Amino acid sequence: MRPAPHATGGAVDLTIVWDDGAPLWMGSLFDDATSLAGTDRFERDTDDFSFSHEEARANRRLLYWLMIEAGFSNHPDEWVALFLRRPDVGDSHGQARGAVWAG
Repeated sequence: MRPAPHATGGAVDLTIVWDDGAPLWMGSLFDDATSLAGTDRFERDTDDFSFSHEEARANRRLLYWLMIEAGFSNHPDEWVALFLRRPDVGDSHGQARGAVWAG
């Protein structure tokens, strides 16, 4: 049995911040356990979108692609959870299912 990714340093929970340390708006609180935290939450259900939703979608896409480029994958239920794509550190998650992430 492999150890959990967070326990081995193979996973991190992170966000992006401005120069002053304030976090970019991601559409939910950091470590939110609700459906708002789903990685593709703002890729679907776009009928009642506001500027805030568009901002969150753009910021989540930015985080997603920066971390994919750095060799991480994303947990589909948590935009904040990123896993190093290496089996020796317990990565058991693939990229977000159903996400568009068109850029």
